[in-house]
Amino acid sequence: MPPETMILFKLYQMLRLMLTESQTNPESDPLLFWFNGGPGCSSSGGMFEEMGPFYINRDSSSLYENVFTWNKYSNLVSIDSPYGVGYSYNVDDPLNYTIGDDKIAELNLLAIKDFFWRVQPKYNTRKWFIIGNSYGGIYVPTVTRLILREMKNGTFPNENFQGILLGSGYMNVQNLTNSLVLWNYYHGLIGIQDWKDIKNACCSDVHDIEDCDFVSHMYYNLTNLYPQDGDQYSKWIEYKNVSWQDCNWDLYNAYNVTYRDTFDVFIDIFDLLKNLDNVIKNFRIIVYNGDVDTVCNFLGDMWHMENIAIKYDFTVTSSKSSNPNKKLAKISATMEISGPTSWIPSTLF
Repeated sequence: MPPETMILFKLYQMLRLMLTESQTNPESDPLLFWFNGGPGCSSSGGMFEEMGPFYINRDSSSLYENVFTWNKYSNLVSIDSPYGVGYSYNVDDPLNYTIGDDKIAELNLLAIKDFFWRVQPKYNTRKWFIIGNSYGGIYVPTVTRLILREMKNGTFPNENFQGILLGSGYMNVQNLTNSLVLWNYYHGLIGIQDWKDIKNACCSDVHDIEDCDFVSHMYYNLTNLYPQDGDQYSKWIEYKNVSWQDCNWDLYNAYNVTYRDTFDVFIDIFDLLKNLDNVIKNFRIIVYNGDVDTVCNFLGDMWHMENIAIKYDFTVTSSKSSNPNKKLAKISATMEISGPTSWIPSTLF
């Protein structure tokens, strides 16, 4: 079924969403809510640049099929959030926008509740997930915490919440910045002599280089050393005679991050899940990364989730083989399939 555009209306805000039904079993397949990051970038852009059913050709005037689209096995909903992003806007002041992690979490909570209650009530018993990438590493956990609180109070319309997925998530600024230094060296962006100088200046008394706090020696965060994506989506929208901006840069530049570390947010989530074990039986959290993402690199996210696992005494598994050669072979095989973060296996559901 072609994507269907609907409006989420709550109080004085108009949030725009796009629902693309599953190509397999739309009446029974799960529902996915998608949030792009930024902060301030449109989820509609993600639909045409990452996981949606169509990509935009380089001519910016035609489409081609994305054979790995997530709506092969799920009903996919993208929400332009907050207002001021994409086609979402404040009714009374269209040029106004929302900033702040907690404000946006509350707005996203209202949007998802409105979807189940009013916009598409046929989904209010369906299994569902929340997914986000980049700054979605803050959007998704913060709204998840609010949803679980409402479920605990019995005020949320759909209790079949199954889990969250975070793709290259911005979840811990210090970890991501420290790991970025290592990432740049491992990928050849820092020369040998420069690397020696950095270690001598920042880590001379550190036994393990991974324990070095590079952040304390920085004047500012250098997490913008990544290649920019093409702007085919913006050009395609303009080709259709519609004004469009993929990201609201005024919002982005005015934004102050509240949760520079989402550790406590995840702890709240796990504590709430303990109290909801009679309602939610198999809640899943998946964190995945592209191997060449710098801002939200795999190493910083792994450190973050490892710290959470240690807090809850979770089991951190390794390769079953005790043979280091077999472990290296497994790592090599993993590296061969790494790349885009916009693909997940259908077996997840």
